[in-house]
Amino acid sequence: VQGRIPCSIHNECDGGGVLGNVTKEKLDALDIEQARELLMTIKGVGEKVANCVLLFGLGRREAFPVDVWMKRIMESMYFDGKDTKKLEIEAFAVKKFGNLGGYAQQYLFDYARTTLFK
Repeated sequence: VQGRIPCSIHNECDGGGVLGNVTKEKLDALDIEQARELLMTIKGVGEKVANCVLLFGLGRREAFPVDVWMKRIMESMYFDGKDTKKLEIEAFAVKKFGNLGGYAQQYLFDYARTTLFK
């Protein structure tokens, strides 16, 4: 079904193979916080996966997925190596990178992989 988010085998689907109330159109109409929350209603989807879907699947460039590696990178580069909560890192990234957060995340990851932690 065009414009719909397909179900995984672990989720309850309607007759058309679409996950209940989660559609691309609905996600596109929501602000990023609301879209993330809606995605996280899908069984097995947490904050990181929701942010990845927003960034890579829906083109929401302001999404900034934070996994263990991004946490380490951000702590090293922006938080003086101090243990920092993921929510604080994400809030910092939104403020610092704005609508280009997704691009920044990719560049930071590449820089860390090739230079920072080499």
